[in-house]
Amino acid sequence: MKAITNKISTIFFDIDGTLAEETSWLVLTSKLGADNAVIIKYLSQLKKGEIDLPTANRLVTEHWVETGNAKKEIFERIFTEINIRPEARKVIHALGKKYKVIVISGSMDLYVKSIADRLNLTEYFYNSQLNWDENDNLQAIDYIPDQAQHKLNQVNEYAKKHDEELENYAIVGDGDSDEVLLKNLGLPILFPNNTTPQELHETVQIKIKNLNDLLEIFAQD
Repeated sequence: MKAITNKISTIFFDIDGTLAEETSWLVLTSKLGADNAVIIKYLSQLKKGEIDLPTANRLVTEHWVETGNAKKEIFERIFTEINIRPEARKVIHALGKKYKVIVISGSMDLYVKSIADRLNLTEYFYNSQLNWDENDNLQAIDYIPDQAQHKLNQVNEYAKKHDEELENYAIVGDGDSDEVLLKNLGLPILFPNNTTPQELHETVQIKIKNLNDLLEIFAQD
């Protein structure tokens, strides 16, 4: 695979489906003892406009709290048990020698920080905030429904802060909430799975089957 590195300064990585095989929301819900079908129902109702965002956030929070396990230490333990891909640490470390590497996810702040810490990354972006009371019990969740656009807004703000252009950035993602970034950043790289939109299969030229493929893509000339 031909090296394409000249214009890239920063590589953004999605987490769920990219750096990690599992979906954090589903793993968390299951390990808390809650029902994924209920969470999926609430999110579907939100997308259809049957409930508004504050109601969806409240219902998800209440469903988790009802398990008796919605405590910060339990969330932290569950998140550390979510496996990252075996090759992720090696690939991130190698790429970090030449590029800025940042994780960007539609998932929760506590989870994204956990993944970033495990990969020794200092910069990360998340789309959902977990709020805790004085005893570290879950109080509320602030979920952003249009995660794809929010990710682009975050990257635009980052680019403005660092006086760079979107063409200077690469994105490695599986589709879904990465779709807008894959269409707007300078070097889109698709890590497809069975939920990746067909349009991205057709329009994104560079695809990988394993994170190790990135070492060839970003190899120095």
